[in-house]
Amino acid sequence: MKEIKKTTQLYEGKAKKVYSTNDPNYVIVSYKDDATALDGLKKGTITGKGVINNKMSNYLCSILEEKGIPTHFVEELNDRETLVKKVSIVPLEVIIRNISAGSFAKRYGVAEGIVFDEPTIEFSYKNDQLHDPLLNAYHARALGLATETEIETIKRYAFQINEILREFFLERKVKLVDFKMEYGRLADGTIVLADESWHQGVVGIVASRMAEEYSCPTFLICLDGDKGKASSRSYGGFNLFRSLEQLSGLLESYGGHELAAGFTIRRESIAPFREKMMALCASFRESDACSTALAIDCEIPPELLTIENIQALGDLEPCGAGCPRPVLCMRGLHVTELAEVGGGKHLRLRLSKGTHTWGAIFFSTNAQRAAVAQGDVVDIAFTPQINEYRSVRSVQLNLVDIRPDKAFREAQGHDRAVYKKHLAGGALSCDEAGCLLPTRQDFAAVWRYLAAFSQDGVLSEELGCLSRKISRCAKLPLSAGKTRICLDVLAEQGLLQLEQRPKSLCIRLCANGRKVDLEKSPILIHLKKQKAGN
Repeated sequence: MKEIKKTTQLYEGKAKKVYSTNDPNYVIVSYKDDATALDGLKKGTITGKGVINNKMSNYLCSILEEKGIPTHFVEELNDRETLVKKVSIVPLEVIIRNISAGSFAKRYGVAEGIVFDEPTIEFSYKNDQLHDPLLNAYHARALGLATETEIETIKRYAFQINEILREFFLERKVKLVDFKMEYGRLADGTIVLADESWHQGVVGIVASRMAEEYSCPTFLICLDGDKGKASSRSYGGFNLFRSLEQLSGLLESYGGHELAAGFTIRRESIAPFREKMMALCASFRESDACSTALAIDCEIPPELLTIENIQALGDLEPCGAGCPRPVLCMRGLHVTELAEVGGGKHLRLRLSKGTHTWGAIFFSTNAQRAAVAQGDVVDIAFTPQINEYRSVRSVQLNLVDIRPDKAFREAQGHDRAVYKKHLAGGALSCDEAGCLLPTRQDFAAVWRYLAAFSQDGVLSEELGCLSRKISRCAKLPLSAGKTRICLDVLAEQGLLQLEQRPKSLCIRLCANGRKVDLEKSPILIHLKKQKAGN
């Protein structure tokens, strides 16, 4: 790294000053002795506070980095100043609580000192003028403060940090009651994790799943002492081997090809590797070479899926990176049977269209991940093969992707757009409000389904799939938009809790046994006024 020099002051807050440097990627933080309370209304000075804050913050960041949590920390320059990576701050304060105390106890009217069964997380809008109001993930997305992926990443890191710090302070006979964190954005687009406990034999498999799940190149490093062995998997056409060549100065050794690679790296090189690899990924994502769409060779009519035609495709083998298996597409198939097999690791289906029926398998997924249920009408992408069982040969479809048919996707896309407008506080037309406004019958159907199919009061499901299941059970048309409003109102009334996950909703029923008057719901009152044209 070139010599870093402090230049102009960029910012001064309640606790620190921030200076630019001669390197646009780094800034210098200088900690002050100022002490504030009540959003800065009360002010004072505590001699030496800045020194303690600086050293304590840097010490904890070092511990977190060792545990695989990325931070902005680079180098402590002196007692008050630290070199950090330049970030754009996510305007969310993230509070983790392990024990009831302070504002939490006052807000909810509970005693202080209650040890929670599991830690809680809160978000507040970082805005002194508004007194840092509490908000949830939906508010954060509606206000454009953070994306869904960013929020999920923040939550994951927050709970990991809590476990690390709880252990750290417990060893020093200190109980960690609660604490607050803030996060910033670097160049993103890749995931780099490191951990001592991973077995080298599984990290490649995990890297493949993570690349698929998060739609980005993934690197997993298995640490042993001061060195780590890594497996990496590509996504979207990102050339792994070429990227490792560019960063070879940070590596002990490396090998592989453009889609999968491995390398050996020293522990102290992981942080600069993470930073430089993220920059490479960000640059690639903006280039014309980036392609994350599934390539379909052709849409095929059912009558051409014969054993003879599939045998003819065998002339293309052997298939690999330079000669991939043909990916075919069919639309408007009915899911007549569905079962999870292989201990829940794979999904076996029976699909039909007209007089044609096929067996299908979707490896490394389950019904929830695929967001599909028996009775659905779906479009599929697949590679065909011949299955032989007890001397009987048949056509089997190896699924690459499955999704609801085009009509449902278009309807759900419309609902999603209207719901987003509703969350943002936009004015809805009469028709738009009507497409979201559920009836009492809809509420009853949703509640009965949740009560019947939740396990220990918990149910996780993709919203569209959930709405289709409820519709079939109740034998009534229930859109994804109305389903979501039903859930929001029930959560508003304290009957359930909602958590948005990357590909599903986690719903937890609250066992309070009380009745509520839905007519008094602010959400419903607002939608009814908009439907009436008010």
